[in-house]
Amino acid sequence: MTKRETLSRQIADQLEGEIGKRYPIGKKIESNAALAERFRVSAHTIREAIATLEARGILSQRHGSGTYVTGRDSGDRKESTSVVGVFAGSSLTEEIRHFSRRLAACLREEIQKTPDWGLRIYDDLEYLLSTPGFEESIACRQLRSDIRHNAFKGIIQITGPDDMKRRLLPGLDLPSVCFHGWKVRDDSSDVVLDLQRFGETAVDFLAKKGIRRIVYFHALFKLGSEELPGVEGFRKMAEKWRLPMAQVHCVEARGTKGFHLEETAYEKTMELAGEWERKGEWPEALIVLDDIAARGVALALIRKNIDVWDLRRTADTGKRAASGPRLCVLATGNEGIEHHYGIPVARYEFPIRAVARELWRILKLRMNGKPLPGLPVTLQGALKTGLES
Repeated sequence: MTKRETLSRQIADQLEGEIGKRYPIGKKIESNAALAERFRVSAHTIREAIATLEARGILSQRHGSGTYVTGRDSGDRKESTSVVGVFAGSSLTEEIRHFSRRLAACLREEIQKTPDWGLRIYDDLEYLLSTPGFEESIACRQLRSDIRHNAFKGIIQITGPDDMKRRLLPGLDLPSVCFHGWKVRDDSSDVVLDLQRFGETAVDFLAKKGIRRIVYFHALFKLGSEELPGVEGFRKMAEKWRLPMAQVHCVEARGTKGFHLEETAYEKTMELAGEWERKGEWPEALIVLDDIAARGVALALIRKNIDVWDLRRTADTGKRAASGPRLCVLATGNEGIEHHYGIPVARYEFPIRAVARELWRILKLRMNGKPLPGLPVTLQGALKTGLES
């Protein structure tokens, strides 16, 4: 953990202690700039502290409005008699980890519905595991001490390698559940998101509106050898509708941060736009998997001065641009997480709260030794209200 990250956690702890005193439940807190001035730190450190409190379920950021208190009054809290550990491979303070922060907050809400149950979050564990001699590090020793000396009953892993729990807690066989997002071969996820259904739904929805020239775009941190489920669904439905243009473009980011993903999506979209322009063959729609990548795509479309129409406005369907290309964008999003793209972007949202409910349900069954449902449990997303055909 860097010095800045340590400082951001200290600020997060202080702010959490002020809930119910300085900051009443439901009220808006100061701006990031005001907090940075108060604590005499950078704006980035404050953003990391706010992200930490989002993951704890204490604060909620509302786009265009500010940050609000959603957690319980610190004076009303008492020590839980049973605890669940939430393990995250990535750092929840990273700007890109919107989904993981929201999932951690929803897990806290679900678990605390059961009297005397609580949870503790441990993140950035992949970095910890990559550190030489990590077993002797303060962070690892603290984690193992917490697990062995507190009333921990189970583990929920929301990101990170399959062997993370085994390496961090050798010889300790706590019941656990795992979530990695979407399913690939030999994946240990107990809950997965149905990306194949996303690909099928997106194409079917667009084709029914008479849109037949469609491009599927996916930017991610690491390309595997297998075709992703979303691509499979896209190809399947494109063949059913016999689309004259059904391109697939999957690109790998140059780094591991959110801005790397956004930059990669921007540069690839600029390259594709140049190619479509030279050939005079423009798509009518872009399907984008990942909301961060969609920001890069949107910026490129703005830069190229391309007319992007709103799928949510039926009056726009079938209109043609006065000059130049005209297209629409449909991207995946996540329940409760909003982004500003600068252009109209229709959303297919995945249910984060349902993921939290299922992970907690499966863990309770494992802890009690009861029969499990068919695994993995597959959850589908849905077109956001206003898009249903």
